[in-house]
Amino acid sequence: MSVLGVLAFFAVVTWGLVSSFFRDDNKNKVRSCGSIYGVKGDLHYGIQSCHIGGDCNTDVNTVIFQDALEKLLNTKYVAETSSGSWIIDYKDNWHACVSYENKVENQDEVTTYPECSINWCK
Repeated sequence: MSVLGVLAFFAVVTWGLVSSFFRDDNKNKVRSCGSIYGVKGDLHYGIQSCHIGGDCNTDVNTVIFQDALEKLLNTKYVAETSSGSWIIDYKDNWHACVSYENKVENQDEVTTYPECSINWCK
């Protein structure tokens, strides 16, 4: 192996070690920032928020829950389908997963709340 080859090898190894030391491993981590479940009339819903980077800012989270619930209650899909789910993308790497289910009153079966998968954020 030539001297240039040896120097190149050590340069690559050194760069790899230095860059891994300074890399922000949390930058692309997706973290679940909580979920809420509720009932409004026959509508049973679940909303889960996620943030890429893992910064669960409480104030932002509250606004996202309010917005997602408002969108859910005002969407035509609720009236047209018995259940469903969808994702809302917000700015600054926030997302909300919304799921809902229309339950007929006086059903004998045990009522279950719809929910976005607990693994959806990961």
